[in-house]
Amino acid sequence: MLLGYESRSLRKEPYRLGDFVRHAGIFKSSKVRKNYAAAQHKNSLIRKYHDATERGTDIEILSGLVPFNPSDKCIIHLRLGDVIDNSPFSVDDHWTESHYVGDGVDAMNGKKWKGSACRSQRDCKSTGYVHTKSFFERVCDLIPSQVVIVSGSHKKTVHPERSQEYIKKVRSFLNSRGKTCELSWNREPDLDFSTMCNARVLVPSGGGFSQLAGSVVKYRGGTVID
Repeated sequence: MLLGYESRSLRKEPYRLGDFVRHAGIFKSSKVRKNYAAAQHKNSLIRKYHDATERGTDIEILSGLVPFNPSDKCIIHLRLGDVIDNSPFSVDDHWTESHYVGDGVDAMNGKKWKGSACRSQRDCKSTGYVHTKSFFERVCDLIPSQVVIVSGSHKKTVHPERSQEYIKKVRSFLNSRGKTCELSWNREPDLDFSTMCNARVLVPSGGGFSQLAGSVVKYRGGTVID
C-alpha cells in the first residue's frame, strides 16, 4: 500500500503530473502527495502546484504556473509508450479499431480511459488512450495546416518500435491531407505540458496529463478538438 511509502520509495515513481494534480489513484492521500512532491525538483510543476494549493484540478492555479507563450500551430498529443508498446493489440489494431473501456474507468472532460501497470502484454489492460485513424479523419479538417506532434515514452517497454510505427501512421495520414508535421519526442514532461497548454488549438489524447492540458487551453481561451 503506497500510504506507507517513504520519500525514497516515491522517488522511484515516474513523473505523474496528471494524476498528481487531479488527486487520482495514490495521490488521493495528502501524505503521499506531500512526500512525492518533496521528491521532485523544486522548479517542477508538481512541486510548484503542491506549494500553491492543496486542491485537486485547480485549473486557474495550474494555468498560472505555466508560462504564457502561445503558438498558432496545432499541437497534437499522442499518449504512447507503454500503452501501445506493451499492449496485447498490434499497432494496426489500435489504428483501425477503438478498444472501449469497460469497468474501472478514469474520466475527465467527458473522455474515459483505463490505466494499468502495462509491464507486459499479459498485464496491460490500458485502453482509451490511443486514437484511431477514424478519429484523425474526423478532426483533420478542423485543425490548422501546421502541426506539432508531442509524444514520448519515459519507461522501458517491450516493443518500443510500436510507438514509432504509430507516429509514422499519424504523420503519413496528416501529410496526405496537406498538413506539415513536426515531432517533439521524449522531452521533459513539464516542457511537453507547457507546449500543449500554449496551443491555440490542441488535440489531446486520453489520460489525465493530456486532458489537464486541454482544460488549461480552454481556460486560456483556446480550442480543444477531441
